[in-house]
Amino acid sequence: MTPHQAQIGTQLKMREGLHALLGEANVGRDSVPKLLKDYDRVRRPRASQIQNTTRQAHHQVAPEQIYSNSMYNWTYPGMKECLRRLNAGEVMIEV
Repeated sequence: MTPHQAQIGTQLKMREGLHALLGEANVGRDSVPKLLKDYDRVRRPRASQIQNTTRQAHHQVAPEQIYSNSMYNWTYPGMKECLRRLNAGEVMIEV
């Protein structure tokens, strides 16, 4: 991922997600596989979208698309909120 597509911000958000899930007091050996699946449910679509945005950046795109991509990159509500939205059948990040 190129730096202009929030590479460092994405890495910090990945750390936040792992801490939010694995930093809870009741986490034990048996709960780790489910927590990692939950982490992947949020991380994979988000990382894939940012990768797609990076690919688009090499082409001329409309200012509205640039704005939408920036909002997606920078409006992350946190791991637990994203999981709550996904579990409720809602959009994880609405732009």
